[in-house]
Amino acid sequence: MVQKALLSYIKEQLGKGFAPDAIRDHLLQYNYPANVVEEALRENMQPSVRHEIHFSKGVIVTLLVLALGAGLFGLSLFFISQDKSPAHLLDLKADLIQNRVASGGTLPFTVELSSLGSSTRYDVALSYYIIDDADHIVTSETETVAVETRASVRAEVDLPDTIPPGTYSLRVNARYGDQRATASQQFTLEKAVEKTLPQQPEPVLCDDQNSCTTDSVVNGQCTFTPIAPCCGNDICEESESSDTCTQDCPVSTPEADTGEPVSPEAPAAPETPRTSSSEEIDAIAQKARTDIVQAENECQALDTAYFRDLCYGEIAVASKTVRFCTRIENEREKDNCHIEMAQVLKNSRICESIGTESRRDSCYINYVSQTGEDDCDKVANNFLQASCQSLVRS
Repeated sequence: MVQKALLSYIKEQLGKGFAPDAIRDHLLQYNYPANVVEEALRENMQPSVRHEIHFSKGVIVTLLVLALGAGLFGLSLFFISQDKSPAHLLDLKADLIQNRVASGGTLPFTVELSSLGSSTRYDVALSYYIIDDADHIVTSETETVAVETRASVRAEVDLPDTIPPGTYSLRVNARYGDQRATASQQFTLEKAVEKTLPQQPEPVLCDDQNSCTTDSVVNGQCTFTPIAPCCGNDICEESESSDTCTQDCPVSTPEADTGEPVSPEAPAAPETPRTSSSEEIDAIAQKARTDIVQAENECQALDTAYFRDLCYGEIAVASKTVRFCTRIENEREKDNCHIEMAQVLKNSRICESIGTESRRDSCYINYVSQTGEDDCDKVANNFLQASCQSLVRS
């Protein structure tokens, strides 16, 4: 039997292109037995046997049909898996513009949306929640934005002035079809600084209490210009007579002949100008507890719409009378007034007066959070309605 090492050597040399005779001579020089060398060369020189399988035309056609069916089945699985994969994915990020906010103010923040796996625009519903440390929803707002590849939204949430200072969380939920994404940030709510209304500048009063002068202000200085002739200057001037000015030209009477001077009537003191201030509005609110008609009249007499809106909101709470909310001109302040009155009067029907859907939903959620009553069916936004139901169950 020929050694495997010899067979391997001969095969390697043949592969390098050496002739069989050259390989034989080389092996014989190294004293390999001639019969062994010849046997090894024969084994390496034998042609390999190939086994060929011949198929009929019918078998070939059948194999082609099976191969085509398998390809179509694979394509179907590919497209089905494509349909089941999500059309788009979002990366959601929320950043606070400021992390310390006063009670009754607004919390500003930005929302960054990055779309993955989609090149078309689609709507994303965003919900903003303010959560306290007990995981209760304090207030919420919603909006819808369109996203293609990236969107940046600047938003803000109104913070009720009734919630106490402390640490709260802003939770942003994004909903797109069956997909959800959430981001949250913590912030600190501080006690609101008492609002001090700007003092009205006191007008320059130029009154010398002399009816015979024209009083005016010139370059910030009072100027008094005499009026001549003037009835009332105690001088009976040429154009005056007892018929036209009895004060300067009196008719002679026995009393007048006594020579005793008649003292002119003292002029009335000028009115002190009224100024609008937080103290004045507080005083009106206190008055509303006992004399609501007088309080309403005093609110109506305030100088500007800003002061009047503040005043109507204060007397609405003080008198527990919701109709004063409708007197407020600013729509946001009017809605805030209705939200507060719904809690004060424990009446969720007041929320129906709010025109903006997101604030109306916030009104119902705040009411449920404060009272525990189930009015969640009145919340228009489906996602917020589910959150409202969780408040009732908790």
